[in-house]
Amino acid sequence: MRFLILTLVAYGLGAPPASAGSASTGYSKCAKPSRDLLDNILSLAPSNSLLGNFDGVPVSLPREALEIVEYDKPSPDGHRSFGRPIRSLSFHIALKGLKYEWPSQQKISERPINTTVLVSVNGNSNYPGKRSVQNLVDNYVDSLPYIYEHAGISHGLDAYRSVKTPANSSLNRPYIYTKMAATAEAAVFIRCSERHYVTATCEMNFTTEPQFPAVVIGTFRTSFLPYWADIKLRVSDILFDFCFTPSLK
Repeated sequence: MRFLILTLVAYGLGAPPASAGSASTGYSKCAKPSRDLLDNILSLAPSNSLLGNFDGVPVSLPREALEIVEYDKPSPDGHRSFGRPIRSLSFHIALKGLKYEWPSQQKISERPINTTVLVSVNGNSNYPGKRSVQNLVDNYVDSLPYIYEHAGISHGLDAYRSVKTPANSSLNRPYIYTKMAATAEAAVFIRCSERHYVTATCEMNFTTEPQFPAVVIGTFRTSFLPYWADIKLRVSDILFDFCFTPSLK
């Protein structure tokens, strides 16, 4: 398995990363080109890359780093084309140099470890829509069988805990974290295992709007929850760097 290498600076527990909220240098590349330009840039794409688009935004993907790429339709002539809508893709990012929070100790350990984030992207026919993140909040926080209540702020996120569960229920009761956008809808939804294991994971959901319409799911160990904002930013930068519109650089 090959990884995209992502090195994060270790911050104090609960302190927001210095880069959080900064503008990505790749955002301006994500745009829908004219049909004439789309035909012209095909020859400029790296010969070993996989090509496609998210809602018309052309992307060039590093073949060696991707694990899965699914298209909405096969290439009509068997050749590479930016005209093929990408339904889903996935890859791993290697996190290096982080300090680690041991669940049993609830403190930052000085022991550096290497682990990964699994990144999955769903677009085009597989894109659930702009409200997909808010719908997750509605489905978990505001629906039965569990009743969730706000449990304060944790790592810059609104935290929710299940306070009522069905009798004899064997279902998981994940910890829920959200981050609201200016639109009063959730911009980030994170669901973490309530199990206190080193291998327990969190699943972070966010969209790539307005650069292109897709939903991103990042899976990482619960120990890296304090770094969620930096992970989101770096994953977004990688995805936006896949955009391929040379004339807009």
